[in-house]
Amino acid sequence: MKAILISLIVIVGCVSIVGILSMADNTGLSSIGTIAQIFGSIATAGTFIYLVIKDTNRSKQITDLAKIAIVQHKRLKLEYKPILQLASTGSTPTKIDYEIKNIGKRANIEDLNEISGIATVDYAFSVIENMETQRFHANAKNEVELRKQQGNLQFEVLYTDEIGNRFKVLFAGEGLKGEIVEL
Repeated sequence: MKAILISLIVIVGCVSIVGILSMADNTGLSSIGTIAQIFGSIATAGTFIYLVIKDTNRSKQITDLAKIAIVQHKRLKLEYKPILQLASTGSTPTKIDYEIKNIGKRANIEDLNEISGIATVDYAFSVIENMETQRFHANAKNEVELRKQQGNLQFEVLYTDEIGNRFKVLFAGEGLKGEIVEL
């Protein structure tokens, strides 16, 4: 980088010297004034090139710091991410018992809904700690045999982690597998 800077300064200086000397021959400028103009031109060109290179290096540093910040933010989110799993634990014709287990970090439950319209959800918890299990019930609407409709149930859980990131998981179908989506 320094070699390029020096080369550019020398080239600009040579061009300036030739221009100023030819100007001195035509206008009768003194040799001291000519020499001062030559050094002034070289210094101006060198300063300009130095500032451009310095600005480029600073931009690269800012870009590198932004990349580091993004990686750290992703790492922090993964470090505090709750991971919820759902399993059926028993049933009657009008009620199914479920367990929701957190295998990640602490989850603050904002809402838990059965969204297919087959049942209502009954739960009494707001926090699920790491490796903790909580129970809830799906109660049938309109005397429908819930067990026959179990494959059509869909549960939506809205929750946050300890640092405020919001998530939604939708458990659906026979095995009630869920996919976590960050909101």
